[in-house]
Amino acid sequence: MLTRNRVFFLLLIIILLVTAGLRALEPPTREQIQKYKQDGTYAARVAAAREIGNHRMDPDVVAQLNYRVKRLALEARGLSPQEIDRLLAPPPSWRGMPTKGQVKVLAILIAFQDYAPMTSADFIAQKLFGSEDMYDPSYPYETMRAYYSRASYSQLDIQGNVLGWYTTAYNRSAVAETTQGRQSLIKEVLNYYDAQGHDFSQYDNDNDGYVDYFLVFWTGTHGDWATFWWGYQTTFSDTSYLLDGKRLRRYSWQWELYNYPAGQFTPLVAIHETGHALGLPDYYDYDGSVGPKGGVGGFDMMDSNNFDHNAFSKFILDWLTPSVFSAGSQVYSLRATGDYPEALIFFPGAVSGDIFNEYYLVQNRYATRNDSRLVSVNGGNVGLAVWHVDARLNSYGTNFLYDNSYTEHKLLMLVQADGLDEIELGIRGCDSADFYRPGSELGPSTYPATVRYDGSPTGMGMTEITGSGTPISFRMYAGANPELRLSSSTLSFGQVNVCTNSDLTLTIYNDGAGPLIINSISRLSGATDFSCLATAFPFTVNAGSSREVGFRLGAYNTGPLTATFAINSNDPSTPQALLSLGGTGFIPEININIQVERKVERAWILRRAYSRITIQVSKAAPFNVDSYQLTRQEAGSGANPHIVQTFRDSDFSAGQVVYIDKYLEADKTYLYTIQALDCYGRVISSSSQQKTGSELSRERILKTINKKV
Repeated sequence: MLTRNRVFFLLLIIILLVTAGLRALEPPTREQIQKYKQDGTYAARVAAAREIGNHRMDPDVVAQLNYRVKRLALEARGLSPQEIDRLLAPPPSWRGMPTKGQVKVLAILIAFQDYAPMTSADFIAQKLFGSEDMYDPSYPYETMRAYYSRASYSQLDIQGNVLGWYTTAYNRSAVAETTQGRQSLIKEVLNYYDAQGHDFSQYDNDNDGYVDYFLVFWTGTHGDWATFWWGYQTTFSDTSYLLDGKRLRRYSWQWELYNYPAGQFTPLVAIHETGHALGLPDYYDYDGSVGPKGGVGGFDMMDSNNFDHNAFSKFILDWLTPSVFSAGSQVYSLRATGDYPEALIFFPGAVSGDIFNEYYLVQNRYATRNDSRLVSVNGGNVGLAVWHVDARLNSYGTNFLYDNSYTEHKLLMLVQADGLDEIELGIRGCDSADFYRPGSELGPSTYPATVRYDGSPTGMGMTEITGSGTPISFRMYAGANPELRLSSSTLSFGQVNVCTNSDLTLTIYNDGAGPLIINSISRLSGATDFSCLATAFPFTVNAGSSREVGFRLGAYNTGPLTATFAINSNDPSTPQALLSLGGTGFIPEININIQVERKVERAWILRRAYSRITIQVSKAAPFNVDSYQLTRQEAGSGANPHIVQTFRDSDFSAGQVVYIDKYLEADKTYLYTIQALDCYGRVISSSSQQKTGSELSRERILKTINKKV
């Protein structure tokens, strides 16, 4: 179990000499933490950890999840895969390591003249890519491949190659302890094996032009925490470097032996770092002085390098899809998630497959497979682990709003059945009393209670827990339920001029007996010209009450426009109500006529040339033109048109304007164009006329003839 100092161990990732692209860093020892506090560098390391952002989910993973949730919502409406493909944009390119299928990765081994390898390449290959061995003393961390095969229920098969030990011609001290020095060393090794004919394209599993992930192991003693010779995951920054047409991206950098030259090689660090390569964040607490302490109490591979990945992580990585309870009363039975992809979400209005919400997540933890070392907890009959998840997205939709380090509450919190909150108080890590077993229950009036983070009740509970080990059965119940009703399932805006807004109001009624929680209103598909004017979510509609919500058509496009909005609530019978919006973006016919006369100003001795330009505008219907631009271009010159004058609608109150363009060259031909622009700078109507200087040339000829006569 974690002590208080252990809770703090991963506080901080410092930007020293290995900062570029840093993604994950192995924790320091308790002694190192004490040293940093004594030498005064502790606070700086905490600040650096936040700048690195290891506590956040990989944005690429979030983008994939977002796409998956939209597909699930459309599938629930009965749409076919082909119809869904037409409605949704193509899935975002996965830029990390694939989470399913057979995935090949590469491991390279680097030795130095002053640090010989202690482990054979074959042994390392076995520890990374070997098959399951339940009798191995290090089980369930006997091989990286076996661990992830069990964690994913055989959906992810990590295979790969270990290139033999490459020994440099120099001592390790000759390596520049910088990002460039590290990458130069890696290039040296890879160039050697490339010359030997090794095919690096095989590690681009999704054919996106990048080697998805590789591991680097080096010999010698490790350095101080967060220095160059430490363990971390980072990103290869030299995008010009190619191997068999592939660029490099993520890789982990770690020691062969922690206590070099003693000890035996273990894949445990590689297992944790591969979790980051798949896109998972760290769940430990980086800074105990901000927000609730303790992470998940050491109860996860992404917290303390222990046990299986939790059900939320498996949900994220698409290895399991939990069942959902949102209303009524029902008995559930869950087998151990170490063996089976089973879990349960409960929350008012919860929807199957919807990751991006607040909810409770239940799983059965039992000492089996990757959780086999939980045998020390209640004899292995651990019980039900209940997680309070808040996976709502930030305002940009690019990542989770909350994390386990710096926010007011956690992304993932273990609900502690004993009610002591020892993890959040920083007293200790998780213990046997934190799990739900027969005789315990969770509900609206227990402590902890099934409340939302904003303090409002869910009215839901878990009781009648029976069984020990696997499976465990329990009853879920929900109190009075809301009933959502819309004043209309469609809103028609009619004809709306481009560059103007039209607003309509929808009334949301609650005809049920419980409070109606509107979690979100979002555009599911269709034109982006439509928007919902409500921005503060969630909001509550009490039983028997109603609330008005505004929608807007801000016309940008022309022609028929449609969109579908999803209204997500805690109504168990209609957790997602659909609203159809329609309207037409309109620009009336605008007729512009330009007439150009070339003239000579006769009152002047120099007889300066000018143009008299008459512009007439008429509209078939009222419409606000943002501006009219008059341009002049010398014919045949290839020069860009020159803006001569800008007019406004008010200039044409009499139907036309006359403009004098002075100081022209008499013998040149000019093309004049008048363009009507909308508020987005788009041309919606135009007229042009080209005029030569022929009239002026004829006048000069007549003058010459008169002189001769």
